[in-house]
Amino acid sequence: MVTLLDPSVQRQPPKPARTSAGWANADTAAGGGPGWNAAARSRVGGTGIRRIPVDDLSAGNQLEWSPNRGERSNAAHEQADTKETAAGRAIVLLPEGLDVDRPIDVLLHLHGYTDRAGDPAAGWRQARTPVTKDQRAYKPVRDVDQDRILAQVHTVTKSNPQTLGILPQGVGHSHFGKNFVPGGYVNEVIRRLEEIKELPAPKSGSLAVNLILSAHSGGGHTVRKALAAELAQAKADTRAAAKAKRAGREPPAPTAQPGAAGGTGGRVAPVLNPVQVVLFEAINNARELTTVRDWVYLHLNRTRAALDAETNPILKAWIIIGCPTLRAYRSATNGMYATLYRDLTIAIDRWFTDPSLGGQLEPGAKQLLRDRFRVEVLHGVVSQPGGLSGHEQVVAGLGTPEQGPLADALAARSDPSASNLLKGPPRGSQAAPGNPKAPGPKKAPKQKKAPKQKKAAAAGSARADQPPTGSGAAASTGAAAAVGAPAITFGRRARRDTVAASTLTVLAQILTTAGIGSATISSTARTPPDQARAMYANLVGTGANQGVAKQRALYGSAGDKIIDEFERLRDEGGAPAEIQAGMVARIESIGPGKVSKHLADPATLNVLDIAPTSLGGSTAIARFEAAAEALVGTQVSRLLTPGGGDPAEHLEIKPAGDGVVGATDAPAGQGGSAGRKPAKRPVAEKAPEKRLVGARAKNPAGEKITALAPEKVRTPTPDAGAQASTTATTAEAGSGTGSAETKAWILDVTRTTLERLPKKERERYEQIPWNDLDYPGASFRIEDTSAENLLAWRSKPGYEVFDVTKKTKKGEVVTWYVRGTHQKDAAALLRALSARRPGGGERRVNTGPNAILTKAQFRADPDAFDDYIISQLVDPPGEKKAGTRKMINKHASPQFVAMREAAAKDGVSLSIGNAFRERKRAETAAKKKGNRFSTASYSPHSLGLALDLNLRTKSLKDVDEVTTRMTNTMKLLGAPAYKWMFEHGADFGFFQYRNEPWHWEYNPSGFGATFWADQPGLAP
Repeated sequence: MVTLLDPSVQRQPPKPARTSAGWANADTAAGGGPGWNAAARSRVGGTGIRRIPVDDLSAGNQLEWSPNRGERSNAAHEQADTKETAAGRAIVLLPEGLDVDRPIDVLLHLHGYTDRAGDPAAGWRQARTPVTKDQRAYKPVRDVDQDRILAQVHTVTKSNPQTLGILPQGVGHSHFGKNFVPGGYVNEVIRRLEEIKELPAPKSGSLAVNLILSAHSGGGHTVRKALAAELAQAKADTRAAAKAKRAGREPPAPTAQPGAAGGTGGRVAPVLNPVQVVLFEAINNARELTTVRDWVYLHLNRTRAALDAETNPILKAWIIIGCPTLRAYRSATNGMYATLYRDLTIAIDRWFTDPSLGGQLEPGAKQLLRDRFRVEVLHGVVSQPGGLSGHEQVVAGLGTPEQGPLADALAARSDPSASNLLKGPPRGSQAAPGNPKAPGPKKAPKQKKAPKQKKAAAAGSARADQPPTGSGAAASTGAAAAVGAPAITFGRRARRDTVAASTLTVLAQILTTAGIGSATISSTARTPPDQARAMYANLVGTGANQGVAKQRALYGSAGDKIIDEFERLRDEGGAPAEIQAGMVARIESIGPGKVSKHLADPATLNVLDIAPTSLGGSTAIARFEAAAEALVGTQVSRLLTPGGGDPAEHLEIKPAGDGVVGATDAPAGQGGSAGRKPAKRPVAEKAPEKRLVGARAKNPAGEKITALAPEKVRTPTPDAGAQASTTATTAEAGSGTGSAETKAWILDVTRTTLERLPKKERERYEQIPWNDLDYPGASFRIEDTSAENLLAWRSKPGYEVFDVTKKTKKGEVVTWYVRGTHQKDAAALLRALSARRPGGGERRVNTGPNAILTKAQFRADPDAFDDYIISQLVDPPGEKKAGTRKMINKHASPQFVAMREAAAKDGVSLSIGNAFRERKRAETAAKKKGNRFSTASYSPHSLGLALDLNLRTKSLKDVDEVTTRMTNTMKLLGAPAYKWMFEHGADFGFFQYRNEPWHWEYNPSGFGATFWADQPGLAP
């Protein structure tokens, strides 16, 4: 008989905390099993994981039973399922070998509802009787059998023990406490584990923790709150930075970023944002869908902004590695989850196709990022008559534990691009929602167990002696986020230009997994002379793997022929240069690619030799080899080690999308297979085919995907907005390489941009007798409106008198003005020059199709937009500080500096006269000017994206950067700074407002996503 308790009953008065693992009064009845929650159990199911019931937790749920009193949801249903109460309890999954002094991935997994008659389990509490479904009886605790959580975690921890599972016990509708804070909860669990002697204290006093936030079903309610808190904090950080800037202080550091975090006061930082979110049918309504989507966009936009600001391919690769991951799984059953998960997929796909978001990313980077955000349909996971519903099977999945969705998610922490082993069609071939009959692939072949790494680093750990404490936009996976990416350097003869960024990403991943902070690449792709030199050095050397005999054991038949040539020429008394020349001739006659894979085409295969001495001692080298060997057959094509006869750690990696950094500089005609003999050592069997890191998705256009090389600033053609045919990197454009004629034209103040117009058009504009009031929109109010004075103005050539009538309470009021008769000609001239400007015409930041923020959008929340805009301002290096007057957007600043330096090489000085203008000041200026074409009340200057450049020079003194005199404007068309910008400004992302030669706005293609990256929820 079940005794019903009042569901509002809280925990009993505090009792002394237990000094050993296990829940007080746990069920040990024979009918319910052997007391799963009464004490800790080691090696559960042969997994090497210790299952530890923990109680007396002061964080999280503090209710014994569900607080619901409805007919369908109430405590009676929980009490019918289990004898065990829930307050202050959790289950911990502790792998053997976990090292608290190394970074740890904490899997915080939240269960679904527990108080409905149809719920098969009351969380992690032991069932009164085993659940019987699908013609089998499940073990009485859900995590061990029904969800297979231990078995799936073990697929990762068997080779890398640095993943700790924490399963909070909740009640009712997935209630885990009113103010469930992931960081605080993890800290409390760690505290209790130390108290009951299940976990030692870290030497440093704090733990480096990466949070994996996971949930099934109603657990998504709590995930939504955690993600919403992160989004709110991002907004608060933006406002705090804006306030600090206004006060002239340094902006405070962001409260938290994804990545490893150490504690302050506790073992773990209280604000702990997830590096991965895993959702098992845990998006339950539109509100949760919106929050998940906004979280995804927050990190995609941040990553996009960081990529846009970086040109170093190694750092670009690490920026992508630092982006959090999402894995969302649903069953193949129709219904609410099918719709919500489909909508999430559509939202993610939209980001990668929308040009204003991620659509302009280069393909290699785009694929790497897309792999980090996956929504998967578990085909075959459907409701069965008399069995578990598809919803209740979504955590466990089908097939072996390696084929389970949780195992897939955990594997994505170290390799988001790998093809999954999920039971059903491979990734990328999702059937329509709710189609349970989609065909599945053949059973995946078994994988040989990866070599066990004792105390190996977590996926994403950093140096063993330097646990991380934080992270940033360019963070690496896990702990490397805080200490920076492993330092990868190139030896004197190693060619950087032949190594793809995706290859460097794989190498960095290996180093991170091995806990190694740096490595030196001693050799990459070689030319025949390079190969001859390297072989000669190893043939005459006396090292452990050098000498003729050792080298013959290393090379194949083609390589042996080169060694034969070496011996022949050496025995004939040839000098080193003669011997190497003979070896080069022999290499070329045989075919370079047959001799060594170092001579292969780097567009299809990257070959790296890593200097063993750069990795550290023998222990570090062993960790490196184990980490690399674990990727053989997936991301690494081949591994040769000094123990296998190679003088270096030799890696062969296929570049993503067959592209390399600087591929155009790679040696031509170097293809074919290599002649090196593989090392005689055991390696892992080839795993089921996996997609290489950065490998491209199906590409109908068949375009070549280049790895993360410096991106080019692409600009639209005039009028159409299409991409211009000419592009340039910021490092190349306008760097003093223009023709001598162009430079002479730029520096000659008597020559103007009218020379860029067709001859007839130019001559027409040159013949117009311009006056000051011909400037578009300029006018002068006539104070003396007597008939004589108005007649005098009408008789002046080139001027036109007009009146404006306004109705007032006192009657009609007529005001008289005068303007130039050639204003339409002036507007046509400025339009024509804009159309002729290299890189395209206008790209206004506050109006038109490329606007970052329009006036109408701005009016929705002026204060919030002002705060954000101010938070993005910086002082451009090298410019005289003038309060906020010369400050510009942080993304525009480095481009302006690069542009200024490039102009200086051509003898042109660029400097800022005015930049940022606060909204109220802009409104005041607009009223004073009285010209709607000159200064707007909502100005591009108010966005921090507009520059007014100083155009005056010693030879051009009688001009000013004002918008009321056309004669002044015509002179400025000859200013060297303006002409240089006319030719090169678009190369750096700056576009002129056509009516003002001095006014340039930073708005390169796709800049919208970058601008809003720090607060995507504010973007219009």
